[in-house]
Order: sequence, then structure tokens, then C-alpha cells
Amino acid sequence: MKKIIFAIYPSLISIFPILFLFSRNRGELWIPDISFPLFLAFILPMFLFCIIQIFTKSESKASIITISTVILFYICRKLDLSFPFFIGVWIVLSAIVGMRIFRESREKFLETINKLFAIGSCILILFPIISIVTLSSQESDSSIIQLHVQNQSCPDVYYIILDEYAREDVLMMIGYDNSDFIDKLRDRDFYIANKSTSNYAWTCCSLPSSLNMSYVDFFDGMESL
Repeated sequence: MKKIIFAIYPSLISIFPILFLFSRNRGELWIPDISFPLFLAFILPMFLFCIIQIFTKSESKASIITISTVILFYICRKLDLSFPFFIGVWIVLSAIVGMRIFRESREKFLETINKLFAIGSCILILFPIISIVTLSSQESDSSIIQLHVQNQSCPDVYYIILDEYAREDVLMMIGYDNSDFIDKLRDRDFYIANKSTSNYAWTCCSLPSSLNMSYVDFFDGMESL
């Protein structure tokens, strides 16, 4: 049982950044988008643990070396290094930490560190999971809401999009004052989004995104734009 726990918790730490980013970008990512990265992030630390455990003959050392390697991987990725340099720095740092842990003779001390890491990883992974489940339930509830029109004499809706036309404060930066146009729209009870921004820089993407009230990254051919 101890070996299973020591083998799994580095994988929990490994998948945490993926789940965290997914929970913070729930409207832009789908579960299939993260399934393969999740699979790799979960399996590779377990594979590394098994390899290190064969050489060290110690589950405690193998687990700490594995979790150190995982943490160093994410730290090095944040340093904005070129890929070859990133790999080199990561391997060197992992080797230095690994050798220091390998020489540690206090097995009870290592087991205590592992237990703390295991408890911490379980608590840590709960936060994005709870967030994902909560957001999913909210989306499910909102999807079954039915809107009933009480008044059949609804007003006409005019959605005016001035293609490649900057908003008022941006135009003022280049010395053009279109406040007269904006004021006349407001006088006619038009709603003006003062700080509006486009989802995309191209009309072919921006307009469908606006009308569908969603990003259109999932459409075929978006990669070529």
C-alpha cells in the first residue's frame, strides 16, 4: 500500500497544473483537449518512479526524486528558456537533487517527507477538481433553463457592428472625435459598450464569435488563420 501511495502522489502533483489551467479556462477548453496531456502527466512520473526504485532499492528515495524532478520540470518551464537549454538545465538540476537524496541515509526522515507530500498533493488536487465539478454542474443547470416570452409585442433589435471601426476612446487617441455620432445613438436609446474589445482581429472570426456568444477555436481550419 505504501509503495502504491508513494508511486501515485508525484503523478497527482504532475497533473495539478493541467487541471488548474483547465478549471480557469473552462469556457475555452474541453475535456478531450486535456485528456492526452493528463495521461502523459500521470503515467510518466509513475514510470520514472519504477525506474528509480529499481536503482535505489528504496520507495521513499524513488518517490522524492520523482516529485523533485516533476517540480523542477515546471519551474524550468517558467524560466522562458529555449527548449534545448531547458532540457539541459532540467536534467542537470534533477541529477543534482537526485544524487543528494540518494545519499540520504535516514529512511524514516524520507518516509515522513513522503507522507507530507502525499497529504499535500491530495489536498492540492481537490481544488481544481471541485472547481471543475462546480462549473460543470452550473453549466448543466443553465442549459435546461427555458426562456418564455411573456410579451408578444417585442421591440426590434438592431445589432450594429462597424467593421474595423475603433471605439470612441481609441479614435480620440489618433485625433478623431466621433462623440456626436455616439451621442445621437444614445439619444435613440442604443446601448454603447464603452470598453468593448473584439475576440479576434479578423471579421471572419470575430463576427461568428460575437453572434454565437462563444469562442470559435473549435471550428475546423482555425489553425490556418
